[in-house]
Order: sequence, then structure tokens, then C-alpha cells
Amino acid sequence: MPATTFYAVKDDVPVRARPYAPNTILKNLSKGTAVTVVGSGYNSVGNLWYKLNDGNWIFSDNLTKTAPPSTPVPIQKPSPPTNLTAKKIGSTRDAQISWSAGAGATSYEVEWSTANSNGWRTVNDYKTKTATSFTSYGHDKIVFKYRVRSVNSAGVSSWVECSVDMR
Repeated sequence: MPATTFYAVKDDVPVRARPYAPNTILKNLSKGTAVTVVGSGYNSVGNLWYKLNDGNWIFSDNLTKTAPPSTPVPIQKPSPPTNLTAKKIGSTRDAQISWSAGAGATSYEVEWSTANSNGWRTVNDYKTKTATSFTSYGHDKIVFKYRVRSVNSAGVSSWVECSVDMR
């Protein structure tokens, strides 16, 4: 038998020096513990046992070739975007807003404000929600503030802000 990885099917799987139950238990394996099987044999009553690479034995009903399911790694909230900039495009009334992706981000929320406005508003020109830049069109000749935050299934990052003078 070529060396094959098997897994303990339950907790307290006994490992023995010889392939029969009355033999002394050398150690117990926890459920899901991987072992390398290098051979097999039947004991005097016809039970199949597996020989491990360390020379010890485990009753075949206590092992499986199917790996236990892995424990999923919890998703963390994303990091905030970095390098947020807003620049006026030449002599137009348009602004280019861009940033570097936040680690773990799957999308972004973008808002704008001015000194004269009541709070923040969603940017209508930012349609894709996944791009890290966009052009905002038709600004008045005042200072605009933008803020961006990263989003994923675990939540949102803190906001990062910048401004652009459209005068």
C-alpha cells in the first residue's frame, strides 16, 4: 500500500502497538487528526487495521480518507482607501477623484459636501461602486469635499477625505 493520508473520524481514536483491541493504547487522536497509513492487515478475528508510518496501528473503522471540513477564516472589515485625491480637470467644471484600493474592499461608498451644504450626499456620478476613480461633472465655482470608504461583507472602513477647489 502506498503511503496515504487518513483522518481520525472521532475524538479519542486509540493508537496501538499491535493490531488488536486488547493491546495497550499508546495515545489517542482527536477528530480530524491526519495520519499516514503505510500498510494494512487483518487481526486474528478478521478486523482490518491500518499500519501507520511510525509502526503503530489503528482500527480501520476509526479512519477515513475524507479530510474534515476546514474552519472558515472570518472576513475582516476592509482597510480604508489610501491616496485619495480630487483634481480639477483643466479649465472645465469637472473633477477627477481617485484613490488606492483598501485591503479587503469589494466596493466603495463615495460622498460629497461643500461648506454651504447640510451634511454629506451620495455622489451620483460614481456608478460602478468598484472602480477606484471617476469623474464628477458640472461643479459650481466653490470648494468641494469628497469622502470615500471601503466596503465588504464584514462591514465598512473609516472614511477618508479630500477637497478640490473648483474656482
